[in-house]
Amino acid sequence: HLERLERLDSFDFGHKGTSGLTKLHFRLKKGASERAGRSLEPSFTVTLYPNSAFFMPLSTNRLYTHEVRPAPLDAQLLPTRMGYVVRCSDCEAVHRDGVTSLKLEGGRLAALEPPTIEGMQRLRSLYAEENVSDGIVDYGKHGSML
Repeated sequence: HLERLERLDSFDFGHKGTSGLTKLHFRLKKGASERAGRSLEPSFTVTLYPNSAFFMPLSTNRLYTHEVRPAPLDAQLLPTRMGYVVRCSDCEAVHRDGVTSLKLEGGRLAALEPPTIEGMQRLRSLYAEENVSDGIVDYGKHGSML
């Protein structure tokens, strides 16, 4: 949908001077700077440009909360935005005979299963906790795969 917008600068597209791109606005969580032991930016904004990716280490993400700020243009003018959240784990995944499993200690395999209602509720609760705390949230043995 970028063809519906005009180029505002080398990277931005918009309409009548207003950007059509989504932004992520980060705010430092209360007390995070003191606990981190260093001065941190109280807030900052990242523009999500077409054909780009934004990565932030969990150690930094833990200190900030963020909001997605869509462009203030009419929805018909906005480009399609696809966003992905990438989380890392030190677990090795193995795909064998049509089944994806996590490789556990001792080489045992634990097959991935569809999420349960209870597991999704617990995950939402942990995400909410992570949004207000700069502490390490315990997602359990296999990360956020409940």
